[in-house]
Amino acid sequence: MNLPEARGRMHQDDTFCVEDLARTVVERLLGVATDLAKGPSLFMIKPVGRHWQRFFLDVGIAFWEEWPADMIQDDLEDCDVVDYGETLQFIGMTVQGITCEPGPCIRIVLSSGVFCLRSANPQDLDAATVVEYLPSASQEAPPK
Repeated sequence: MNLPEARGRMHQDDTFCVEDLARTVVERLLGVATDLAKGPSLFMIKPVGRHWQRFFLDVGIAFWEEWPADMIQDDLEDCDVVDYGETLQFIGMTVQGITCEPGPCIRIVLSSGVFCLRSANPQDLDAATVVEYLPSASQEAPPK
């Protein structure tokens, strides 16, 4: 399948919506950590038939990027990888929406629930990223 050219950085803000991924199906969802004790700080989702999407929180805002597979492979080298697609059974789930809210908090609404990244401490620009999964029965926003 020939994909259009990857768009690189698409969002760099504390509020955005990634509308064109609604109704796509999750092929992979990964977290990458240079120090697994601190947890993943870089995340990637691969929708079926689309480029990899790379997203993360930094300096009090959120980032969303689109990259081809070869660039994503570079991110995976010499790092610990957490396969959220496998462990949380997201593979094959439909993406219903992706938003970023002030805090920052990235919310990926899936057919099975909400995968959420948020800053451990919004006042600390270097704070760790907290990963939460809220199954469908409890799709309310995570505590701020």
